[in-house]
Amino acid sequence: MYKALSLCIAITLLAGWPQLKAADPPATSSADTNKPRAVPETGLVVDEIPMDVFRSVRIVRDLAKFDVLSLRPQETGAWIVARIQPGGLSGAGYLQGGYIKAETGEFVDHGTRMVILVGGQWKRLELLSGEAPLEGRFEWKEAYVERSFDRSFNIYDTYSVFVGKDNDGTVICQFFADRKGAEQFSSVTAIPDGWETFLTAAYQFHVRHATDFANDDLKRLLEMATGDNPFIALTAIHHSLGRKTTDEEIDQFADLARSLPKFRQAVLTFWLLKKGDDYSHDILLKAISRTKKAAELTGMALGIESWTASQPQQSPLSYPESTQSLHDEVMEKWRSFNPSAEDKNRKDWRRILVAPET
Repeated sequence: MYKALSLCIAITLLAGWPQLKAADPPATSSADTNKPRAVPETGLVVDEIPMDVFRSVRIVRDLAKFDVLSLRPQETGAWIVARIQPGGLSGAGYLQGGYIKAETGEFVDHGTRMVILVGGQWKRLELLSGEAPLEGRFEWKEAYVERSFDRSFNIYDTYSVFVGKDNDGTVICQFFADRKGAEQFSSVTAIPDGWETFLTAAYQFHVRHATDFANDDLKRLLEMATGDNPFIALTAIHHSLGRKTTDEEIDQFADLARSLPKFRQAVLTFWLLKKGDDYSHDILLKAISRTKKAAELTGMALGIESWTASQPQQSPLSYPESTQSLHDEVMEKWRSFNPSAEDKNRKDWRRILVAPET
């Protein structure tokens, strides 16, 4: 899934930022040092990855660590669900150097550095606790960090819902009206569009029925895993995976993994890969083998991609050994549903990843 795209996927090389003007320097800036310029090439290239894949991987990684009970009211700030819409020039980079003191004309050199401009609008979809306006704007600057030779860095880590005009998305976050810039938003969790309507009910259920998750009734947990509320379902799935697994239950989990909607299936796959034991591997192999249509593979492919994206990589051209066999199994099964498919530059894998939710 990797061809030619600069690692700086989030940086748009544009010539200014008229729509989203950030804070001015303390005095008149040098025209030469503040002029927008091209971001330097990183040297590390990857295949062109659809933005939907970046967004979906971020969602899976965030959901895999999200705890609904973290939404408890805080002394300051508010918990909200918001739609983030970056401006058309959010992500533009320019070289910033020193400035000229207005009172003396003296040039103060801070050293040239690359700065990324971030900005856009947000709209509140749900108020979960506290107080927050219905909508607002955001803007700040970020220092550009060169990561070409950082082997702990993953290409998917470049994605931010706040940067890039096509990166809009829905998030759960803490919002602080009395703060400025990036500090206004904390504990940001990306979620699928439409899931915001389930949060309040899910939080209330978790507060009132914590023992429903803690008990040892696998049947009850599996019922919740396939219920209408996706947040309750994910908690039930997580608790069910913490049990000691019998051979009979492996079959049940395999059938569950095969039948879940895309993002639930992806998060389940992520958690199984995180466990990394033989039982988890067997569950995924059986789930893949039992799929009855191509659409049932999408979430598992996304889960594999998301787990891979959470691991440090020496090369963007390879999968970790622990997931390579599962990747191959998914590809083989997918081609059995699409016998005319051709594997050109791993585009088959990309087609699985961008398939719509089922």
